[in-house]
Amino acid sequence: MSDGGTATRVWPTLALLSSISLIAACQPRPSAPPEPDLSDFEPTAVESFLERQRHLESRLQDSGASPEDLAEAFADLGAWYQAQFLSERAMYCYSSASLIDGKNFEWHALMADAALGAGRAEDAYEILVSALAEVSDPSALWLELAEAELRTGRLHDARGHFEQVLAANRSSVRARLGLGQTELESENFEAALSALRAASTLEPGVREIEQALGLAYRGHGEGGKAEDHLRRAKEARPIDRHAESPWLERAAAASPGAGLEVLESTVAGLVVSTLR
Repeated sequence: MSDGGTATRVWPTLALLSSISLIAACQPRPSAPPEPDLSDFEPTAVESFLERQRHLESRLQDSGASPEDLAEAFADLGAWYQAQFLSERAMYCYSSASLIDGKNFEWHALMADAALGAGRAEDAYEILVSALAEVSDPSALWLELAEAELRTGRLHDARGHFEQVLAANRSSVRARLGLGQTELESENFEAALSALRAASTLEPGVREIEQALGLAYRGHGEGGKAEDHLRRAKEARPIDRHAESPWLERAAAASPGAGLEVLESTVAGLVVSTLR
């Protein structure tokens, strides 16, 4: 299921997200989004939505609710929307959470992830760059920012942020994969192979790593190894983004089946454009 047409959409697009801050300055807190048409959803999904919507409304009506509790309520509803592929509504909820509790990097990361899942890498990049000046620990966003930079062709910046992540955490599989993909996009095949082999050693049998290794070996002129890795990729599992970004569990928990599809589509988009 997807959001409605542009003419009837009332949810802020990423081009308008900056104006939400101005609105927030004129009112004490964001408002709850109106209930969507639930007629096409499974009963369990409807029950989950109503529970989250009621909880948010109760937090909004409670003048003593803490900013952290209110932000959590918005994010939980946003996770439901994200799991149901309603990305504009999800981003509205996550942006509301970030306006209420802006120093918590999780809300910005979730908003960017929803944008990535909708194929809007440039929007994700802009969200994360803006968030760096607001959150209490900007380094917590480096991995997400590097992946968005890779998606948008900012290879020099992506390389730098992946290397910063690895300087702090040598066992980051996503950073090693991303660095390898960045070098692959730059046609630095030796460097790509080095990073990707290290990623494969840390976590064997990952689809995105095998695909990138196949392309790197092909670029390096080793056709036999390339075909071997591309064949392995067909049977391999997708990378587990939750391991390094546990906040992504929100969308999966909101609707396990749909949430998994959202996350897998996001990961699939991280495979370099040479796969297409």
